[in-house]
Amino acid sequence: MDPQDAAYYQGLADAANAMNSLAECTVDAMGNVYATDPMGNLYVADPMGNIYAADPMGNVYAADPMGNVYAADAMGNAYAADVMGNAYAADPMGNAYSADPMGNAYAADAMGNAYAADPMGNSFAADAMGNACAADAMGNSYGGDVMGNSYAGDAMGNSYAADAMGNSYVADPSGGAYAADAMGNLFSADPSADAAAAYYQGAMDLVNALTNSPY
Repeated sequence: MDPQDAAYYQGLADAANAMNSLAECTVDAMGNVYATDPMGNLYVADPMGNIYAADPMGNVYAADPMGNVYAADAMGNAYAADVMGNAYAADPMGNAYSADPMGNAYAADAMGNAYAADPMGNSFAADAMGNACAADAMGNSYGGDVMGNSYAGDAMGNSYAADAMGNSYVADPSGGAYAADAMGNLFSADPSADAAAAYYQGAMDLVNALTNSPY
């Protein structure tokens, strides 16, 4: 038998089996089709091509002619996926989640906090107060708050900060600490002999970190 004919007859057989498994099937005057099976599942199809289903556990499902699918379970969780490959979810606590085909993931909770992560290992977060932070795959981190303060840290263990008053600060993993105020005064506490050189390096690192920070 030709493979195409075999597939056609298999489709007929599967459809027949599906119809035979239905306990009841009715059509109303609007063209909607209703069916139930012996397991207690309910199916509905409308003339627009939308399909709905519900099971005895309280779960419901739907699909539209565009290929989008939807589901909700008895616990109050909801799910959706579209033909572009995006996926969405929400729970009864007010949290929402989504993911796209590029591997990016997003979330938001009922408190107004938002989160994101990309497939490169970068992550981002922002809270309802307007504070934000980020971390990249190289181990660098950045942050900023609603008061105008900025923060950064790199994978080498250096820390940087700048406040809204124009003051800036640097600390390195060797115990060195450096600061500059808005008046141009410089301060340092360095366990090494060459404090001036270390301070200069720290200040340059601060400038670079804050320049590259997204905040």
